[in-house]
Amino acid sequence: MAAALVAAGALALVGCSLGDDRKVADVTLPELDTTTTTAPPQRDDRRGRGGDGEEAPPAPVWTLQFGGSGDDVPRALSSSDDRVVVAGSTTGELPALVEGAAARPVLGGTDVLVAHVDTEGELVSLQGAGTPADDVALGVAPNGAGAMACGSTGGQLGSTVGGSLDLWCGLLDEDDTLAGVVQLGGTDSEVATDLAGDPEQDRLYAAGRVGGLLPGAQDPTGRGLGGGDAIALRLTADGTPVWARQFGTPMEDASTAAAIAPDGDGIVAGYTDGDLGRSSSGGRDAWISRFDPAGRQRWITQIGSAGSDVIHSVAVAGSAARGTETFVAAGTTDGSLGAGDDAAPPDGNVPPRGTVPPRGDGPGATPDALPGGDSDGFAAAFATDGTLSWITTLGEDGVDRAAAVVTDGAVAYVAGTTHSGFGELVPEAGAGGGADGFLAALDVGSGEVLWVARFGSVGDEEVTSMTTTEDGLVVLGGTTTGQMAQTPPAGGLDAFLIAFPLSAAGGGAASIV
Repeated sequence: MAAALVAAGALALVGCSLGDDRKVADVTLPELDTTTTTAPPQRDDRRGRGGDGEEAPPAPVWTLQFGGSGDDVPRALSSSDDRVVVAGSTTGELPALVEGAAARPVLGGTDVLVAHVDTEGELVSLQGAGTPADDVALGVAPNGAGAMACGSTGGQLGSTVGGSLDLWCGLLDEDDTLAGVVQLGGTDSEVATDLAGDPEQDRLYAAGRVGGLLPGAQDPTGRGLGGGDAIALRLTADGTPVWARQFGTPMEDASTAAAIAPDGDGIVAGYTDGDLGRSSSGGRDAWISRFDPAGRQRWITQIGSAGSDVIHSVAVAGSAARGTETFVAAGTTDGSLGAGDDAAPPDGNVPPRGTVPPRGDGPGATPDALPGGDSDGFAAAFATDGTLSWITTLGEDGVDRAAAVVTDGAVAYVAGTTHSGFGELVPEAGAGGGADGFLAALDVGSGEVLWVARFGSVGDEEVTSMTTTEDGLVVLGGTTTGQMAQTPPAGGLDAFLIAFPLSAAGGGAASIV
């Protein structure tokens, strides 16, 4: 059984017996010159246009809208059996779902939001948790007994307090109440940005960013750490850290996405302003990295364009045994990522690019806000050794962002937000207007766009998260200022979920299994 000691905001890691008989305490981390860095090969330019000779997108199966008096944001989704778990944030009073019960008041400026929705689209529970400070959940994943959520807190959700902002992970019990919170932090700010788990392997991986030094964390690169670093953690089913790896450059770095491979390896991805996986050209690049269960970094690949590039989500497809294992990442670029000769110059390096300023270190802060002008979503596929296979940009002339990706067989689904009318409007999903959501289906092997569905109310929608269910649905989550379902708006930003059929279940594109 893995063990760790957490005290006074410090993480003290001790030797842990892993399922593969390796000990964390015995791990010799690779030096910088032994960490494999993969340079991107020549890339294809495939821009999905939606309704441009592609297959017709499917109609949604159901849509749900819910919320309280404030802003309700579903920042992460997970599913198991017949339920979808929603984790995020709320700033207002949450309504009671049981007649006669009292509404739940907000405890701080921002509280953790937890909801349970069945796969028929019915809201089963709506809970909140928090402190007098700001608290938010940014990741959620199954842990065998139910689900676990992770995020950030400015107060004391767990037994200890570190700095101004601590990362935390906690269990969601059968009533969807947050319990058993493990809170970790140094003297600065630490945030868990994503969580991935596989109950059958009894493994969880968390991604995040660290403002200072996380006590007990090791640096897998051996190069020293800067003022803002990426963090990868492996956790037990109850949220106890097995190991923590903090890595970065003297510039700003963060991990924003996590996934788990079938063999138990952890995949993390994010952004860097420095030389993390290769020489930087002076701006912000995207990167993806692979860790084995003992915390050894197998490889890291850094990609970029003449603009700013950030990965927000990553998913796993295929099989390593069959030679088809692929990691598909989704994110946002304001350059020409994957387009033209500048994507792969003769020396293999990326060209100079600009910088995307982060939103800050507040609750739920993410570096996906672009400073105006055009932007595109993108999807990128990487082979099992980190080699870049393809990049597909998603968007029209305007501001478009990709926020989440999941895979089903050989189809990758990328969800995001469009301000440009990207995709084919699905009438059953609303009249559209302002900012809309989009769902794009891509072939995992080639990056070819199969179809793009656009949906939304006459207000503004922002897609934040996505998951798949065992009964053949892909469920997207986000916020709306309008009315996405039959439920009238509750106030502020409302949360919404919208479910589409997966391709294998008749979702409008041929499934390649």
